[in-house]
Amino acid sequence: MNIELRPRAEYTSNYILPPNDSIDPYFYITQRNRFSMQYAREKWLIKSDLQEIHLWDENNKASKVGSINFYQLYFETRFKSLNIRFGRQNVLLDNGRLFSDAPWAQQGRAHEGIRIMKSSKYFSNDFFFLFSRKYSTEFESAYSPV
Repeated sequence: MNIELRPRAEYTSNYILPPNDSIDPYFYITQRNRFSMQYAREKWLIKSDLQEIHLWDENNKASKVGSINFYQLYFETRFKSLNIRFGRQNVLLDNGRLFSDAPWAQQGRAHEGIRIMKSSKYFSNDFFFLFSRKYSTEFESAYSPV
């Protein structure tokens, strides 16, 4: 079991917009809270990372922009040379150089799908069949936690 509290303060001006003198710089605070649990047996494991992200407004009240979802929720087999993981999972290729789980972003990056992991004494290969769900566009993209 693990709990992560991650507040982040940012000061920005004209974020995602062309330069404009009529827009004043602004300051805001976002916070990510993650609650992780893992249950493992000899031949399988289940991992669950529940996360909640919100934006604090200028009056230091919680905003309505926040969301609660699963960052990861998967089932994985644990056999000697072939393992299968299915569910919502993060993907990290070449230590994040080719594809990253975006740990710098408050929401991170995870995908639904199946991962087949084949390993032996001389090599290790992962095969992915992944997709990402389409999130609602109810909030502005600059503040959306997902």
